[in-house]
Amino acid sequence: MSLKLYHGCKAIHVQSIMDDIKISGRGFFMTPSLETAKEYGSQVVCFEVEDFECYISTIDKSGNPTEDLKSGLEYVLQNPKHLTSFYKALEDVYKL
Repeated sequence: MSLKLYHGCKAIHVQSIMDDIKISGRGFFMTPSLETAKEYGSQVVCFEVEDFECYISTIDKSGNPTEDLKSGLEYVLQNPKHLTSFYKALEDVYKL
């Protein structure tokens, strides 16, 4: 069963994210929560993906564990190994 992960971004970045994910120094972040993704940009890209290698943690907005749990989980692609695993497991990508 595939997992839907969302990435919020500016409209100008949607097509480049859909075509070729770039991992920044901190990583490429996705969340299973559509509402959380909307907090990070006016546009949202959805990735439907099977199991893949990545770093999973609570979203760190404030350093306060209670706040982190309220804001949900994040799936982070941190290195080329994660990115390769993600692309092998990717089933679909589209803009909401």
